[in-house]
Amino acid sequence: MKKIMLVFLMMALALISCNRQKTGTETSGSAPSASSQAYLAKVNDVVITKQMYDEELNALPEQLRQVFLRQGGPEAFLNELVNKELLYQEARKKGLDKDQRLAKAVEDYRKITMVKLLLQDQIENKTSVSDDDVKKFYDQNKQDFKVLSGKDKGKTVDFDMVKELIRQRLNSRRQEQAFNDYLNGLKKSNKVEINQQEVSKLK
Repeated sequence: MKKIMLVFLMMALALISCNRQKTGTETSGSAPSASSQAYLAKVNDVVITKQMYDEELNALPEQLRQVFLRQGGPEAFLNELVNKELLYQEARKKGLDKDQRLAKAVEDYRKITMVKLLLQDQIENKTSVSDDDVKKFYDQNKQDFKVLSGKDKGKTVDFDMVKELIRQRLNSRRQEQAFNDYLNGLKKSNKVEINQQEVSKLK
């Protein structure tokens, strides 16, 4: 039971995140006329269409998507969409859409998303690793790619087997350096004060 509840909560959080990414606001199912299009399920006046189902399923992380498809198939995932809509409607009935905790959570998420977009624009999209970079690193560090045991001990691992690993490593290093440089630049161009007297009181 605990495992099922944990999976449901993970799915619910993922769906909320995906919905917010698409709209920037708190969302749930839409409510087109049931007679205007076919639908997979209906929760009071809200319908869940095949398009909505596909969008929600494809937006999930691959691992979580496979959990539903492997353990219960499409109907299991549709059932979770129905459950989410039921809970959402019940939360609205209880006035939680006007709760201050919701407003704070939305604002926190908005800040996190803005920071993520900033880092994508300023860091991720401006750092890249070319094939030449990868090959150069491999050639200069071949001693790090030797087999340590077994019948092939001492042999150098073929470049094609490690090139993507090298690319990820180099990309991670460059992004980390670019992030530190960018943040240091922001600190220099903005006024940042640390009240050490008050900080010392922190526990």
